[in-house]
Amino acid sequence: MTTTSKKKAQTAQVTTKKERPAGETFQAVQAAQAQSAPSDGFRKLDRSRPFGRIEPPWPGPKGKEFRRLAFYEQDGAFYDLESRLLIPGERAPKPAADQSGELWALDESKPYASINPPFLGDRGELDRPAFFEQQDEDGRSRLYDRNKIEVRRGKPLAVKPAAPPTQALAPNGRRPASDWIAIRSPAELFQRADELLDRQLQERAGVVFEAVGKPAPVGRAAIMRGLMQLLGYSAQYAENWHSHHEKSQQKGTEI
Repeated sequence: MTTTSKKKAQTAQVTTKKERPAGETFQAVQAAQAQSAPSDGFRKLDRSRPFGRIEPPWPGPKGKEFRRLAFYEQDGAFYDLESRLLIPGERAPKPAADQSGELWALDESKPYASINPPFLGDRGELDRPAFFEQQDEDGRSRLYDRNKIEVRRGKPLAVKPAAPPTQALAPNGRRPASDWIAIRSPAELFQRADELLDRQLQERAGVVFEAVGKPAPVGRAAIMRGLMQLLGYSAQYAENWHSHHEKSQQKGTEI
């Protein structure tokens, strides 16, 4: 073949090639993948080859093609969280349920993925949100909650994780002051006593009374009376003030 004829042949090959519309390409790729599905009824993501992770999970081009969210993409085809091929308008069969009694714990020494936003299942069937996903030794995707305990369909957590301890509040009903360690004067400690927990007040009282060469009283009531005396009030006045203050607080609590 001459040089001219070779160029003509190449031109013919290029000009006869047609690109499919985007929607048609999407449908065709998914259909081709479905036809090559193995005998178990659904095609799996080939993790030995490059693939992409979709975040956030995707319901399809028009938001309704897939019965389950797409988490992965490979060669133009999309796969669910359990690496099963997604066919628009069709529902792939589910793999055999895991019958083991124990819930797994996330193995942080092996690769795992975060799920954002958290996942409650295709139809909200999980008893708590899944924050992580990891493949087990058999290639099965497993979901895990914020505490890295497995989330499994139809198997709720038998023992729920303990709730975080409630943070103690100061006498004023708010969280303790964050700058309490900087309090050093009798006047400031007296004015801000209601912002401090008892242990914080006791610690600061130790610093304040040591500065004037006196032992720190023990207990909130004794500290308040002692601070008033450091500020120049008489012991009797301090006692009367404290009694009146306690009665006012009790009335406020009853109301």
